[in-house]
Amino acid sequence: DKPVSGSSRWVDDKTWVYDFHDDVPAGTRCGLSLKAGTRSLSGESVTGDSRFNFNTGGPIVVRAYPYDSEYSKIQEDQIFALLLNGAAVPASIEKHGYCEISGIAERVALKVVTGKTRSDILKAVDLVPQQERVAMVQCARPLPPDAKVEVVWGKGIATPSGVPNSAERRLNYKVRPAFSANFTCERSNARANCLPIRPMRIEFSSPVPRKLAEKIVLKSPDGEMKPRVEQERGEQQERLVEVESNGWRKWVFFFSRNKGEVKIDPSESAVTAVEFSGPFAENADIRIEIPKELTDDAGRRLANADAFPIKTRTADAPPLAKFPRATFGILELNAEPTLPLTVRHVEGNLAIKGVNVQGKMPHAMRDLKLTDDAAIIEWLALVKRYDENRLDRNE
Repeated sequence: DKPVSGSSRWVDDKTWVYDFHDDVPAGTRCGLSLKAGTRSLSGESVTGDSRFNFNTGGPIVVRAYPYDSEYSKIQEDQIFALLLNGAAVPASIEKHGYCEISGIAERVALKVVTGKTRSDILKAVDLVPQQERVAMVQCARPLPPDAKVEVVWGKGIATPSGVPNSAERRLNYKVRPAFSANFTCERSNARANCLPIRPMRIEFSSPVPRKLAEKIVLKSPDGEMKPRVEQERGEQQERLVEVESNGWRKWVFFFSRNKGEVKIDPSESAVTAVEFSGPFAENADIRIEIPKELTDDAGRRLANADAFPIKTRTADAPPLAKFPRATFGILELNAEPTLPLTVRHVEGNLAIKGVNVQGKMPHAMRDLKLTDDAAIIEWLALVKRYDENRLDRNE
């Protein structure tokens, strides 16, 4: 019943418009009354309704974290932060909101998340200034791996003033697969052993805390080897956020709105794969062991833990014959000019043919000693040009 500031104008001889000076929030009930004695230009009294009521509608979802997309992978117990256009009553969210999960015939209720968990996530996605219009919700039961999920912001969810929304909103997601680790190496064919000159990798289906990934070890006749860890890159990088729920400390992940300003322990950063670079001994037995406590960022154990430790074997190194690639070479003084050639696993009677450079090239080879800085720079630039570019043979 409080008057609201604004301005009015006539659009034409029958239409009157009132513009609010400020945006009116969701859930606002408004009433417009004609002044007593309002008359037409002909002097007749205006009859009919003299008061008109309307409202600005119930709460709707403006933005969701994680983002609403079928490509957004979520956890089995994912928490969703929903930025609304106005506050919503928690009881009405739990009454009218629900989750639809592929493979489950019934609706799964939504529950509102509060307390320290809510505070931690608000900080993680930089929504503290808008916290009054943020709803933090979670499906009331764990979600099965690889399932498609729709979080339904149902019709009837109301603001504290009692104004309900008039249409539902569906947010589409997919649950990430079960936590697994896959071993890969390069082979000369499908039935061959691993090439000893190429890396060996273990790739995870979901992020793993770095401090656990670094405990994976490769054992070979040459001793033990620690892995090199790999992390996902990009603006929308997965961020681990520590929260507390029902007395348990755990990690949840979101796509960070503020591009990584969430401060976390580097040892807990998300690792997607580990790699052992080698080279390894030929025809050697290889064993890769994982720590017993290995879990992903959601605390899940490996679904294929019985596949570890990985036992594999290296093959012979592949045949090789190559000249060194360098911007300069060194030839012995007062000796036959030779160029080194690296060979491996080629025939023993490899035919080597010597080539007399003199007379085969447009210009004879000669000694060149440079002492001037400008000349040195010029020659280095020339060497670089010939080394890094394709040139016509006549140049």
